[in-house]
Amino acid sequence: MTSQLPAITDKDLVQHDANVTNDKWYRDIYDEFRETLRLPPDLVTAVYESRRHLFELFYPGQYAALLAEALHKFCDSGNQ
Repeated sequence: MTSQLPAITDKDLVQHDANVTNDKWYRDIYDEFRETLRLPPDLVTAVYESRRHLFELFYPGQYAALLAEALHKFCDSGNQ
């Protein structure tokens, strides 16, 4: 979509990286939080299910794989 916007708007787009975690003082704390966060599988499933229509719209046919990836990432105690 980004590559189509200049043609639609007749304006050049410039990407600006803003609010980048790697540049923040809390980077190490945030990285540890992301690596250790574990959620109940039913919570992850409920959140994904509530947005299933968006997954199907933007990632047709990939919902099950994306849900499985999220469950592995956020629920597997073996990832700690």
